[in-house]
Parts: sequence; structure tokens; C-alpha cells
Amino acid sequence: YDTNNNGKQDSGESGASGIIVRVYNTVGMLINETTTDVNGSYIVDYLQQDNYYIEVTPPVGYSVTVPNMAAEDIDSDVDHSNGLNTTRLYGTIPGEHTPNVDAGLIQSSILSNDWLGIKGDRVSDVNIVTWLVAQDAEITHYEIERRYESEDFEIVGQKLSLQSDGKTSYDFEDYDSEGSGTYYYRVNMIKESGQTSYSDVVFVEVAKSVVELNSSRLYPNPAVNSVTLEVSVGQSNSDVLISISNEAGQRVLSNQMLMESADEGKYRYQVDVSSYARGVYTVEVQVGTEREIKKLILIE
Repeated sequence: YDTNNNGKQDSGESGASGIIVRVYNTVGMLINETTTDVNGSYIVDYLQQDNYYIEVTPPVGYSVTVPNMAAEDIDSDVDHSNGLNTTRLYGTIPGEHTPNVDAGLIQSSILSNDWLGIKGDRVSDVNIVTWLVAQDAEITHYEIERRYESEDFEIVGQKLSLQSDGKTSYDFEDYDSEGSGTYYYRVNMIKESGQTSYSDVVFVEVAKSVVELNSSRLYPNPAVNSVTLEVSVGQSNSDVLISISNEAGQRVLSNQMLMESADEGKYRYQVDVSSYARGVYTVEVQVGTEREIKKLILIE
């Protein structure tokens, strides 16, 4: 049990007994089934040489924690690669042991009085996170957190509470989600008392494009005083430039050189936007001969 929701088994966190574990092959055929013992361990014997994935069934009131946050022996491997509550594929060889295919369990906040549901969708090249609460009369705001591939969760946006006495739905559009891979999201509910409550974690899969040489990310978005521009350079000797235009089309930053003749790799730059008027801006990032256009929202 991952009692502190950090994605790894810390000292004092016990194993979960009686959890159903199923093994499937690559075509989704059930190969074997077992349950965990009093220590939370399980063994599946007599598998042929093939590729398999694991599916776990959390008990009522629990869901799986965020995957791949620590070393293999203390992390959770359930990343939903082959459906809800499943792992990636593992290759097996008869006579060899494959250890540490684990699942961390957390108490599901969806069953609380506040959270009614959360989901993530990919719509027109934008990730959209939607959540529903029973009421939020005593809530000040919500913080949307994202984890992309192996990174830690980071705040990528905020929503002010409508402070409604009834069911209320919110959504957040993540424009900084062009790169292929798995995006994990969760929402932190901030109450007037200072208490917080996390939603469950949802994920959105973004398919890999045909060619992904140069790419960039801009976060947090919406932003207040500064944003981080993360640039992946796919070809050496590429110049990296940035331009920013306001809603009227006027450039407030024009072709600023961030790096000249950059080598292949990933780079991060801090961009100061504290002096810009609040509103919507267009950010143009040029890496070599390729250009990317992004939307940036500045809030108070």
C-alpha cells in the first residue's frame, strides 16, 4: 500500500494480500491467474517463452499509484500500457525468474464526498482534463499537475473554484502536449481551511508522429512571471530562437537568440514574462530551420 501517494514503497508500507493478479499474452488471452500472499507477493509459474503483461484488480476503495517513480524493487509497474490496471509487456524465458513486477495501491479519492470523477482525453492535438466534484463551496482553487514520461509531477495550471453548492464540472486544456508518449495528470483541490485533496491519476497517450526531430515544451501554462522553455534539438549546429507576439499581432520579443549552433540534446531556458500585460500570446520557437507555434496564457 502506497499510503503517502509518492509512487514507491517506503519503509513501513505493508504488502497487500488477496489481490488478484492475471497474466495475459500479446493477443489478450488469459494465461494464468493468482492472488498475492500475506506479504503482498505472488508467483506465476510455467510460462512459455513469450511476451506477457500483468493485470491487477485493486480492492474496493483503492486504485493504482503513479508508475515508475523509483528503483525497480520499490516502484509500481502498472502504467496501463495494455488497458486499465495493466503493465507493459515482459519477455519470459523458461527457467528464468522475472522479479519486481509490482503494483502500488492508494486509497481512491473518487469515492470521497468531494470527488465524483476525472478523465483525460486527446482532442485536436490538445490534452483535456475534465473533473467533476459534488460541491466546492469551501474550495478556493484547483491545481492541475502533470507528469510526462519520467519527470516528476509539476503544476501546469490552475482553476478558480466556482464555489457552487451542487455538482460542478471543470476542464483544463494542456496546449503543451505536442510530444509523443504518456502524459499523467492529477488535480489538487485546495480548501479555504488549507486542507488539500488529490484526485485519482489519469493518463493520456499521445501517438508518435512520423518525424520528431526538433520539439519544444512551454510550462507552466497559464503562467504568471516566468515560463520554462524546454527545447529538444535533433540536429547539431542548430540555432534556437524565440519570438513572442500579443493578441494584436505585435511582437513583444523578436527573434531572441537562446543558443547559437546548439549540439543535439535537450535544453531548458527561463523566459521572463513579468512585464507583459495579462492575456494570450503567441510564442514562436525556431530550432534550425523548423518553427513551432504555441499559445501562452498569462494570468494574475
